[in-house]
Amino acid sequence: MMEFLNRIGLVGLFVHSVCEAVFLPIPVEGSLVLNILNSPFNAIRATIVAVTGSVLGAVISHQIGFLGGEKFLDRFFNSKKKERAEVIFEKYGFWSVGIAALTPLPYKFFALISGVLRMSRVKLIFVATIARSIRFIIVALTTLYFS
Repeated sequence: MMEFLNRIGLVGLFVHSVCEAVFLPIPVEGSLVLNILNSPFNAIRATIVAVTGSVLGAVISHQIGFLGGEKFLDRFFNSKKKERAEVIFEKYGFWSVGIAALTPLPYKFFALISGVLRMSRVKLIFVATIARSIRFIIVALTTLYFS
């Protein structure tokens, strides 16, 4: 699947970014790097596509959490993960989604739980856009520097 997504370029990057933020356990950074290596002049465009897809995926995860609520979390996630995420949300508020978007914490899970906890969608879009932009710009610049 990844080979196919990489062959179709920016469309594949967008699809991968959306899916990764909802359910796919394969980080989008690999597709972003491949897109930049294939066409270094499209680095800015590829970064914007990755950020846009990732934020859209976060909105979808948020909506799933909003509609599914606690029952959804109880069915698919153990109580330890749920409690840990709720503690982080209580401590950092909506910035917890940004922390997850910048670190190895599961971004899709935090986007999902933000819906369960009824976080504002506008705040989600704001913080996800900032955090994913920072992360993907770092990936793009590192790729360009070392390629």
